[in-house]
Amino acid sequence: MAGNAMFSSNVALLLRTRTILMATQRRAKRPPLRPDTVRAARNSNEDNNTTGRQPEKIFAVVLLCILVFAPMFSISGVALDRHLRSKYYTDMREQWSLEKQQHNIAQRKWHSKEAQWRLAEAEHIARREKYIREEGEARERIRQWDEELRQKKAAWDRELQQKKEGWERELREKQEQERRTREAMRLYWSNVKGSERCEENGVMAYSGRLENLLPTIDAIEACKATSVTIHGVTYPSPSYCEDRGYGDIIGHWVVKNEAVCSTYWEYFKDKANLKYSSIVLVSMLNPPYQTGMHHTGIWLSITNRSLQRIEAPLGGLRSGDNPERMCFTTPATMYGQYFERPTSCPEWGKYGYWGIWNIPDDGCR
Repeated sequence: MAGNAMFSSNVALLLRTRTILMATQRRAKRPPLRPDTVRAARNSNEDNNTTGRQPEKIFAVVLLCILVFAPMFSISGVALDRHLRSKYYTDMREQWSLEKQQHNIAQRKWHSKEAQWRLAEAEHIARREKYIREEGEARERIRQWDEELRQKKAAWDRELQQKKEGWERELREKQEQERRTREAMRLYWSNVKGSERCEENGVMAYSGRLENLLPTIDAIEACKATSVTIHGVTYPSPSYCEDRGYGDIIGHWVVKNEAVCSTYWEYFKDKANLKYSSIVLVSMLNPPYQTGMHHTGIWLSITNRSLQRIEAPLGGLRSGDNPERMCFTTPATMYGQYFERPTSCPEWGKYGYWGIWNIPDDGCR
């Protein structure tokens, strides 16, 4: 392709050279001579012919040289061009081959990484699916356990309810049977009497023995279910039942408003007004009353008071009574005020027990 281009350029150069020579020849022609100078004209024509042919000969020679040597230059140029182009293409091919190898290496690495990524992704998907499957199985197991627990709880509740109903039914049947048995045997309390001493003011303890008791029934339950009437008041059951063995069941009652156990204050003596100072110990958690000081973890508070002292002897005590309990449970009404108990109950020898009241009175100055 390069040789053809060079040949074309040479031909163009020759054509241009021929054009220049022809133009030069036309400029070199002389004007025609006069007729009388024929000889001179003939000589002139011969010279002109000779001169006009010389450029054509020169052109022919140049053209012949070009035609002879142009292919040689063209062939050598083509060969040189081919040599240069062959080396360039060889270098290019080597560079391309190297780049292709590097590209192939990078591509293989990328494919390897892609395969690793795909493998890791597949493992991740497998683990995720396994986790989802295990989570679903765990939820299903929990649901089954909850359902089993609910069913078992419902069964336990039904069983417990049935047992409870059975126990209640058995208890009712047993109580009904014992009631019929007691009615048939006519259980009753015998030798019901009060104790020899009074426990408190107006309170006496009574006891009695349960009769017609058979060994086939529950003695304590029969004791609790048997009523008694004392001083016109019916008590449905004893305060407590005592089993002394061998069918000896004793019932005990606490009877109030017992006239025999009624104590009273014979008279009241208004003693002198008292002025005293009392020391009150109060926990550190509470503030002092008035003025105090910290001492060994407690507050010491000193309070000044004016009191009116009332004394009265206790009457109505019987031999065997509990005198202190009787004294402290005997109420009193003084100066329009009701007191459930005295402040203290000292025993003064032959004068017996006395009740003492220390009544705050701001008028005692």
